[in-house]
Amino acid sequence: MSGALDDTSSAPYYIQIVGNIRYDIDSGKLHEGDKLPSEKQLCDLYHVSRVTVRHALDELAEAGYLEKRQGKGTFVKSTRCLSITQNYHQGDTASFTDMCEAAGYTPGSREVGLEHRAPTGEEVRALEISPDDTVMVLRRLRTANDVSIMYEENVFPLEPYQFIEQADLSNQSLYQLIAQKTGQIPSLEGACNLRSMQATGWLSELLQVPTGEPLFVLKVGYCDQDGRPMYIGTQYIIGARYSFAL
Repeated sequence: MSGALDDTSSAPYYIQIVGNIRYDIDSGKLHEGDKLPSEKQLCDLYHVSRVTVRHALDELAEAGYLEKRQGKGTFVKSTRCLSITQNYHQGDTASFTDMCEAAGYTPGSREVGLEHRAPTGEEVRALEISPDDTVMVLRRLRTANDVSIMYEENVFPLEPYQFIEQADLSNQSLYQLIAQKTGQIPSLEGACNLRSMQATGWLSELLQVPTGEPLFVLKVGYCDQDGRPMYIGTQYIIGARYSFAL
């Protein structure tokens, strides 16, 4: 089981334990019917009090993940193991929504933030805009069957994409919204960079994964049908729930 709680995190210990056990269930490390270690064993694993462990187990039981059986222990009640595959080809325009639905999952999204700011030098070059222009940064958490898959940041020139501010992006495809409003379909014709990192701090809290969990970081430039830059997307993807087919 995942261990090692993060003393620097603002999340209470019981929340971190909830995230660790949920991740073990979501990723398939724990299966339906598996018995969890005893409360004392969990206390020793996480170096916390029994009250803290019991609080975490109660939260998971109420959420339907665990089942407490009198005199027998605590068992996994529901598994939420899933995996999404992105078939990457130059110009491929399959959205996260499309990939979820193709895999039989229900896509979801939650807006984390939206801001206006001056562009960086890299953004000026990639988006072919002026340093005096303003960019809009949209941050969202993407889910499948209510399970966290990725956190994404998309950087747009404020014009002509200001309509995004007024749109309800809850559980909506950004690709589809842009196509509806502009008639342009984003394609992966810009620069693409894939690397790995470990989840820490606020990112592990947002994705509900243990500190140190492997993530893919995918940075992509999107263009329209005529090859003009549209926006830049950076995705922080939980590696155990996502794969790439090249």
